[in-house]
Amino acid sequence: MWSSFVMLKICCLFDRIGGDQALIEYNRIHNTTIDSPYWYQFYFPAMKLDHLVTVYFLNFIFCFFGSLTNIVAHSIIATLMIFAATQLQILNIQLKKFIKDKNDYLDDKTNELKRYVKHHQDLIRYVNVLNEKVRIIILMHFLLNSIEISSCVTGLLKVTINVINLQKLMIVSGFWKKPLTNYNILNTMYRIYFTVSKILLFVFWFLLLIGLAKLLKNHADMQIVISAVGVLITCWLIAIKTYICVRKGLIDILDEITEYEGRIMDSNNEPIKRMYLRKASFCNNMCRGQAFVQIICAIAMYYLGIVGDQQLIAYNRANNCTIDSYYWYQFWFPGYKLDHMVWIYTLNLIFGWSACSANVVCHSIIGTLMIFAAAQLQVLNLQLRSFIAEGDDVKGKTAELKTYVRQHQSLISYVTRLNKEIRIIVLMHFMLNSIEIATGVTGLLKDIPVTHVIFLLTYINLTSYQLIMTAWNANEILDQSTSIGDALYASHWRLLNKEGKMICLIMIQRSQKPLTVTIGPFGPMTNQSALMVIKAAYSYISIMNTGN
Repeated sequence: MWSSFVMLKICCLFDRIGGDQALIEYNRIHNTTIDSPYWYQFYFPAMKLDHLVTVYFLNFIFCFFGSLTNIVAHSIIATLMIFAATQLQILNIQLKKFIKDKNDYLDDKTNELKRYVKHHQDLIRYVNVLNEKVRIIILMHFLLNSIEISSCVTGLLKVTINVINLQKLMIVSGFWKKPLTNYNILNTMYRIYFTVSKILLFVFWFLLLIGLAKLLKNHADMQIVISAVGVLITCWLIAIKTYICVRKGLIDILDEITEYEGRIMDSNNEPIKRMYLRKASFCNNMCRGQAFVQIICAIAMYYLGIVGDQQLIAYNRANNCTIDSYYWYQFWFPGYKLDHMVWIYTLNLIFGWSACSANVVCHSIIGTLMIFAAAQLQVLNLQLRSFIAEGDDVKGKTAELKTYVRQHQSLISYVTRLNKEIRIIVLMHFMLNSIEIATGVTGLLKDIPVTHVIFLLTYINLTSYQLIMTAWNANEILDQSTSIGDALYASHWRLLNKEGKMICLIMIQRSQKPLTVTIGPFGPMTNQSALMVIKAAYSYISIMNTGN
């Protein structure tokens, strides 16, 4: 409980600081004075964003005492309830064994039974007193927890501009490169967190590589080796995506999205607004869906590790052997893992958080940038379809058409630059996702526990989800870029003068070459490419199970 609360409060801290900084940036761009909706909504006699030190200090004090009181109260109540359940369970065991056969002295056993009756009566009084004290608390939980859960779920389903949410996620995950606040101490602490989170990811990959080599040297079970290979490939992909996102400037492009969204929201064109909000909603749901599947996968793995370790300890004790833990991540550890479970659980938690958060953020960044390109192309399509009508000034519309030409050229440059930076990531997905899916399915075909089945299912779903997400977004860019010529031809281009018609012709010819996200130096990534990966996974599964 303590660790959960600490992790929750740390995440909330970064999330709310990130929200304030995003809101300050939004106010600066749009010249507004929206106050902070984050933190606790207590009364403050001024604009909170102008007094961040005081607001942060008050929130820290309130949060500390509120959280501490909550933890202590829940711990006391849970301890008292567990104590009652434990005493009842002990009484059950005693009653089952208090008399064994007819040779027992009956008078002594009768006296012993009377003591158990007295103990039972004491337990009844204890539980009644406890119930009298805590039932109002249970009633409040019963009445109010549903409201708390529904408010959180409503917040998850709320449609907002994705970039602000993505900025919060980046801050929590250690991907934010700009200063968090105007205070050097917080900025220095976050820079340390930023650096350490990236170092941990590459250390994790290196330890996984050594662990795999150790498994091969010791001729470990093939299922364990296959699982270790899948995790190693996944971690390698995450490390490469992290490097590209951080070092190649993909994060910096998000500022362009914020400015473009501001212009869209300030415009009076309602069809374009609705279309863009649909794209923003799709982007939000896509990122949330990926995060949800990632969380389920991590929970399944941790549950599998804890339960598996306990079963393995019991097996070793019963059979007097020393089989080491093959659950969790198969990284190298200089000792017997079951003798250092605190260290193993801590390292798995740290490495798991580093890898999972990096994976979600990298895919969210890449997915957002690709959806942004598709959204801009779709906005341009809508603008071109209706840019001229009967009775419009021809010269003015020719000048407007030139602005659309410049916008199209800018989009071509943007997609070309984006493709240059992410095509290696798309290539790795195309080449390695089939192996990841095949290793997961091969594991499912073995005789394994239910917990392992749940983990492998979520792992396969996560890999497939990310593959389909990348292929779908790349396909959208291709479709929207080729439909620009159709949109222009569907407009009243015949009303233009000779110069305008020539511009239309050139623009239509330019749109015949589609904008694509390519699979490295090979062809474009499309929905058909994702199907090819699934077919390749099926072939790998057949090879892996040959002879079984």
